[in-house]
Amino acid sequence: AAQAGILGALLQNARLLRVADQAASAKGNDAYALVDVFADVRSGLFSELGSGAMIDSYRRALQRAYVENLRDKINPPPAAAAVAGGRGGGAGGPVTPTLDVKVSDLYPAVRAELRGLDAQLKGAKTADRTAAAHVADLRHRIAEALKGKAGAGEEP
Repeated sequence: AAQAGILGALLQNARLLRVADQAASAKGNDAYALVDVFADVRSGLFSELGSGAMIDSYRRALQRAYVENLRDKINPPPAAAAVAGGRGGGAGGPVTPTLDVKVSDLYPAVRAELRGLDAQLKGAKTADRTAAAHVADLRHRIAEALKGKAGAGEEP
């Protein structure tokens, strides 16, 4: 749970929007684009896929958390669900930038990341049946995310 929390903090919309803003204002090839962020995170989280190394239960949970985090970016929960569980009040705190997936670079970057990860998972070597089931589950989650309401009418 702690690792998923750190991953969630890394992938906060406000943080990713700042990365996109910085990339837009960078000169030449100095930009660190959102697609680069996702590629770097993926290479760290899914390093076992190319080698067929064992994926332990903690790592599998973290990989699922990554896919679910990306899913929520292109298919955000309803506003009421997002607010539920808060402590009330609401006034006086800092306002976090909101993400409009229709105009942000984040949406296409997340879709590209999910497609790239799915392609990597499709060719993955798995060490055992548990890992094979995990890979199949991740591919299912990705397919569901890509055909969700934000991607309606598009091929996954």
